Amino acid sequence: MWLWLSLLLASCGARCRPDDGCAACVGPEARDLCLYDRLQAIPADRFDTAWDAAAAITDPVVRGAGVSLWIERAGRQLTRSQQESLCKLLDGSAGDACRRRAASPHLQR
Repeated sequence: MWLWLSLLLASCGARCRPDDGCAACVGPEARDLCLYDRLQAIPADRFDTAWDAAAAITDPVVRGAGVSLWIERAGRQLTRSQQESLCKLLDGSAGDACRRRAASPHLQR
């Protein structure tokens, strides 16, 4: 999944920019990729902003990759309830795996 997302991000060329709130994005794919970039730039101490950015991503694959990576980077700076709140944004097996990591400290990276 990470390889697919990396290739997709690289192939998009000139995209709209996360620092302008992704306002210049044309089409849902470009907007989702911009929001992914924006999510990754948000520090762990700005959980509400990160949650809003993650919730705005419509593509489940991009959202899953973004949320998983953001939680991994934020690590132990997040409370369990914050992690679970982000995990609820994910569907199916991605959400299940996210919740297992949040509930099991030894699985957190």
